[in-house]
Amino acid sequence: VAGVVAASDDLPSLSTSPDGQSVSGISAGGFMSVQMHVAFSKSFVGAGVLAGGPFYCAEDNLSVALTACTSTPQLLNVEALVAITRTSAISGVIDSLDNLRYDKVWMFSGTKDTVVTQGVVEKLQSYYSRFVVEPNAIKLVKNESAEHAFVTSFYGNDCSFKGEPFINNCGTDSAGELLQHIYNNTLVTPPPSTLDNYTGGSLATFAQAPFLPAGYTLITASLQKDGYVFIPDRCAKRQATCRVHVAFHGCLQTLDDIQDQFVRHTGYNAWAVANDLVILYPQASKQVLNPKGCFDWWGYTGTDYASKFGAQISTVMRMLQRLQQP
Repeated sequence: VAGVVAASDDLPSLSTSPDGQSVSGISAGGFMSVQMHVAFSKSFVGAGVLAGGPFYCAEDNLSVALTACTSTPQLLNVEALVAITRTSAISGVIDSLDNLRYDKVWMFSGTKDTVVTQGVVEKLQSYYSRFVVEPNAIKLVKNESAEHAFVTSFYGNDCSFKGEPFINNCGTDSAGELLQHIYNNTLVTPPPSTLDNYTGGSLATFAQAPFLPAGYTLITASLQKDGYVFIPDRCAKRQATCRVHVAFHGCLQTLDDIQDQFVRHTGYNAWAVANDLVILYPQASKQVLNPKGCFDWWGYTGTDYASKFGAQISTVMRMLQRLQQP
């Protein structure tokens, strides 16, 4: 039964496919999904971004993160961020931007979002359009009267509510929509009744520390002791070649804030069972430099946070490599 969390110290090797990996996230997790997608574009086919902005938006500066990247998007210079991205690729600290050409990007911005305003996500759309060649490959949903939250069709607060668990029921299955877009509308749609009542897979915890880069601890990397992974039974039994989707929570959505609501009630797991997807849920923690438990999109773990050498995204890449092992 999917409701049972299997205790596990180790992230299992599942022979997952290195092809067809994807990533998504909400708020800080949205910025994080962009960082992951752009820095490791060779390893991903697409991204889903709810209430997030362009790559390196904050430029290693918290005050920029709290203004241009959230409330004051008119200060955002997309061309400058594109130039930084191109320079980063040339220097090799992120993958070649050619990998983005045929990727898919799905974005969401609620009309009532008071934290990351719609202009920020529109700047993200403009940013991706510099690298993705097919116009239809980039989709922005911005007509839903949602506050700042992960939007579902079955769980959470009222659509216009702002507050924990930052999951709002707006009648939109955003996990399903972003996955369908990324995978070119080839996925099997699970019955709506199963979105929050799924069987055929299990949630497991795993120790995150073994995947840290040298020189970092869980404290300095601002990561929880445990991460979560949802594994469909077919993937666990090696009855299918499964792909992996990484889902990043937002600020104030840590296990200490909302327990396991993000990993259970966002809709990803039902889609995973129906489509042989493993869902990896990395978990951030609250620390002195990161009091809200956000993933790092402004530089609190170090200046290389948005590069392939960033503490958190390199940690997640090592998790993916473990899942790929036979």
